[in-house]
Amino acid sequence: MSLFCLSLFSCKEDEDIQPSIKQTLQGTWEMPTLRDTYYDESDKLVYESVSELNAEITFYGDSTRNSFPEENKHYYNTFSIY
Repeated sequence: MSLFCLSLFSCKEDEDIQPSIKQTLQGTWEMPTLRDTYYDESDKLVYESVSELNAEITFYGDSTRNSFPEENKHYYNTFSIY
């Protein structure tokens, strides 16, 4: 007599769990330069400027901390992240 045994196991495939944007941004980011670019309605570059910024932005939890050198403090009030 022979014994035939068949076992099937099924498990849900591991889902690719992607970190949220908030999780991805956590930590300190350096911003050595600030680049402003402006395009017209036909995507033609009409203006571009690059400024030395040397700033740091730290994301932690629901808060941010911005660190700008004294010579670039004027950017502090105009810089926002949404």
